Amino acid sequence: MAFEMLDGYGDSQAGEWTEDRARAFHLRRRLTKDEQWLVGDAVDCRTTDEGARRFQAIKSVLPRQVYPLVEEELGARWLEE
Repeated sequence: MAFEMLDGYGDSQAGEWTEDRARAFHLRRRLTKDEQWLVGDAVDCRTTDEGARRFQAIKSVLPRQVYPLVEEELGARWLEE
C-alpha cells in the first residue's frame, strides 16, 4: 500500500528507504526538486503540536486498524479529541 500511495510522488532514483517493522511498513522517498520547492524543507513533526494537527486533519479518512500504530509511534494523546 505504501508504494501505491507514493506512486507518482518523489524521486525513487534519488533515494528511497524502507523499514519493515513488526506492526508497520515505512517507505521514505526523496522529493523531486519541484516538490521540494512547493513544500519546503522536510521536518519531523512527530510528537509535536503540528504533528497532532496534521493527524487530526487526516484521522477521519484513516481506517481504525491503524490507530494502534499511531498510539505505538506517537502516543495515546494523538488519538484524543
